[in-house]
Amino acid sequence: MIADCPFGVHERQRLDIYRPNAAAAGSPVILFVPGGGYVTGDKQVYGGLYGRLANFFADHGYLTAVMNYRLAPEFAWPSGIEDVRAAFEWLHANIAQHGGNPRRIAIFGQSAGATHAAGYLFGALDENNVAPWAGILLSGVYRFTEEMISPAARQYFGNAPSLYAERSPIVHVDRCPIPILVGVAEFDPPNFVLSAFDLAEALTRRDGQCPDFALLAAHNHVSTVFGLGSGHDDAGARIVAFLERLGAKRGH
Repeated sequence: MIADCPFGVHERQRLDIYRPNAAAAGSPVILFVPGGGYVTGDKQVYGGLYGRLANFFADHGYLTAVMNYRLAPEFAWPSGIEDVRAAFEWLHANIAQHGGNPRRIAIFGQSAGATHAAGYLFGALDENNVAPWAGILLSGVYRFTEEMISPAARQYFGNAPSLYAERSPIVHVDRCPIPILVGVAEFDPPNFVLSAFDLAEALTRRDGQCPDFALLAAHNHVSTVFGLGSGHDDAGARIVAFLERLGAKRGH
């Protein structure tokens, strides 16, 4: 592992890089954006469980970066989007020297990390005429209303309900027609389940066909990612299959 690569000046703007054991030049890249309810979370949470996730993907030939981002309430919307953008742009500029392919960077977010990732993916990706290869959005919330926003999310999105619609990633889904895998756990709380189907509907309207969708049986909100590398790898296998299909379609 290459620890704490800086993609910004703040101490939270750091990422760790995990390379495949037999890394070949041009390995596909996964940027993982962890959860934490907007106010907590860390790339080395619980003694490095996300390192086990990264090693799972490394074992399948993917160079994996696990990032931190700035947290609410000190840093409110759109800081999460800005940090995902900065991490992606840093990887695009630098990952080749670590054996990664800058044209094959997939962004994978879970929980609040999925919300931040969606905010970037469905935002103005053409500022530098560069876009991620694909997006994986697992157990996130993509539309916010006064009735549904949690106290922690309010610290990030603000206290003015009039802002929630514009700050909801789903309303900007048409801005970025890249392939998206939408995932949700069987035992996710209802708001995450409803949000996954809401996003799937929006992507269906965008693309004229159903997106890749993963309903992960027998999992709760965190077991999908915390279980990777422990033998409970079905979420990771589903992600690898999605990316491998994209590789075959694009001839890479």
